[in-house]
Amino acid sequence: MPPSWCSELDTISYNNRLPKTLEEQEQTETFDLLVTVSHDSAPAETAWSLTHVDSQTLLHFQDFDSIPAPFVDISHVFHHLTAGTYFFAMSDTNADGICCAYGNGSITIKNPGTNQIIWQHSGAFKDFVGVLLELNGNGNMVEEAEENTEWINPSLYTSESNDAKNGGLIDLLT
Repeated sequence: MPPSWCSELDTISYNNRLPKTLEEQEQTETFDLLVTVSHDSAPAETAWSLTHVDSQTLLHFQDFDSIPAPFVDISHVFHHLTAGTYFFAMSDTNADGICCAYGNGSITIKNPGTNQIIWQHSGAFKDFVGVLLELNGNGNMVEEAEENTEWINPSLYTSESNDAKNGGLIDLLT
């Protein structure tokens, strides 16, 4: 399919980007994930992300200052996910989490198809909380969630242009 003026050395295979056939789609199990963050009185201090570790793809980033009102619940549904490892990360610029003295915030990740809670957090953390979730094709946990409170910037591990082998998220996997 490349034009006749392209040499073979100039061509790149894009087969992994072609849509799957209907038969392949039916054979691939998918699931949805629902992430709900209940904010405290200072939602502008927090940001969160969900990364598909296997493909190094940042699926969502909720930026600082993006929630206009305190004490709101924000939910995001991720559709048609496949088995693999996912990393949820939340940071707080004031290093006081999303609970306690400033409200009763929390984080819940669940499979809306089965209504199973995959991971839940009280919101009591300082400047960072992250969790590594290994999920099967039905969206169920393969292994127990691995939680971390040391700062990891997941955006550093979403492209081959960064050195993803020097610590951070990759260390969690080994």
